[in-house]
Parts: sequence; C-alpha cells; structure tokens
Amino acid sequence: MRPRHAALAALFLVVSVCAGQDGFVPLFNGTNLDGWHGLVGNPIQRASMEASELEAARKKADAAIAEHWRVENGEIVNDGSGPHLCTDAH
Repeated sequence: MRPRHAALAALFLVVSVCAGQDGFVPLFNGTNLDGWHGLVGNPIQRASMEASELEAARKKADAAIAEHWRVENGEIVNDGSGPHLCTDAH
C-alpha cells in the first residue's frame, strides 16, 4: 500500500471511530470534494504572499486537484500526482 493511501485509510479509520462523539464534524461528506482544496506551499510561503498572489496560487492548486483527485464509492482517490489536499476547516 502506498504511503498516501495508508494515510488516507488511517484518516478514515479515525473518522469512523470519532463519528459518534459529541461535537464531531466530518471533514468529508462521502460524495464530493466540497470544502477541500489544493494545498498552496507551506505556511511560511502562504504568509509571505500578497492576497492576489495567494488567490492565483489557490486557483491553480484547485484546478490541479480536479485533475488528480476524485471521489469513488464514498472514498477520496488520488492518481499519485498533483498537490496535497487541505480543508476549509482548521
């Protein structure tokens, strides 16, 4: 199993265990990638970007996730390329 696939499997295991806890908010709706975006650089790089530069980089990363990420059978699937995913949630 590829490391990325193992990490996603672990994430879904944690989500399924935590789903019954009060205050739990799922990050993935099981249907589409709403609320998920392509990761732009690292926190230091993002903090140093002008707002317009960051917005352009986000649009480019989001276009790339549409190319490389999809939802199949309620699971997030990657083709092994493209940027990492990040969520709107903190």
